[in-house]
Amino acid sequence: MPEMPMTGKFSATTRRWVLAGLAVGGAVALYTVRELLVPFTLAVLLAYLLNPLVVFTARVTKRSRTSAVALVYLALLAALVLALVLLIPTLVRQIRAIDLDLNSMSAQLRDFTAAHRQVELFGFSLDLFSLYGELQGTMHSAFSFLLAKTGGVLVGVASSMAWFLLILIATFYLLKDADSIRAYLLGLVPEGRQDVLDIAQGVNAILSAYLRGRLVLCMVIGVVTWATMALVGLPNALLMGLIAGALEIIPNLGPVLATIPAVLIALYQGSAHVPISSPWFALVVLGLYTLIQQLENAFLVPKIIGESVNLHPLVVLFGILAGASLAGVVGIFLAVPAIATGRILASYLFKKLA
Repeated sequence: MPEMPMTGKFSATTRRWVLAGLAVGGAVALYTVRELLVPFTLAVLLAYLLNPLVVFTARVTKRSRTSAVALVYLALLAALVLALVLLIPTLVRQIRAIDLDLNSMSAQLRDFTAAHRQVELFGFSLDLFSLYGELQGTMHSAFSFLLAKTGGVLVGVASSMAWFLLILIATFYLLKDADSIRAYLLGLVPEGRQDVLDIAQGVNAILSAYLRGRLVLCMVIGVVTWATMALVGLPNALLMGLIAGALEIIPNLGPVLATIPAVLIALYQGSAHVPISSPWFALVVLGLYTLIQQLENAFLVPKIIGESVNLHPLVVLFGILAGASLAGVVGIFLAVPAIATGRILASYLFKKLA
């Protein structure tokens, strides 16, 4: 194909208009294909997480990168099938064993709050019976909402199988061509722009620390919650551990959400080991979940994730809510690394402008 003749570079004004036009055109294109952004983003994240494993497999087996990706896929598929075979029967039994009679639970809670109406806590007097009246309406509204949305959730899960396959295919090609993609992106950086490479390295450090660290936290918290709840005799301890591990992916808010079903089960079904009343056992479970969360924040988070995403809890909460409103579950997952990345870019711009 013959090369196009070059008659000279654009002027500075023309370059600005061209860049502005490209930015607007890119934004319009992204908005047009916005439904594809979520699965593509998940594919990029999955490829990012699996890339070190692919590199390790290729180095150990002395095979091509494509073969290493295929081996990693097969290993993960085998692990998933094994986990399903081992866990699904137990989970089905535990889910079937959950028999929450809301009316009976409400009556027990009403009797308990009536018997312990005034509680002194840190110098403050708390009227539990009045608090029960407020919580009762909130609980019934929440359960009614969940029941109404159950059908829609099932339809969404069924329709997402095609997206899941698309994510797996996109992840495969991203992993296979990762070296080429990296070389192409580095080739776009003008020579001598070390600051761009420094920013990229900083963003990579944040993503690496956060994404992989968050997954490790999910596994640790899931196992610790399972073991702790099984020790005190909470029914469905394995299910509660899986819920706690899965919701750990949501910083700060996830552990609170994971506590709710455990406390409800403790309140209605009581303990299989500890001879105390169900309301007191629910308080014990609430205290243990709180203790696990505090130990996690004090010891696990600094060790596993480090200080690279050190953000104020209020900033994290705002980012999670904003991410949820913009991109749903993916937005929740990406909120913290996106804010931390924005902090790096803002720091860079501030130094340049100062």
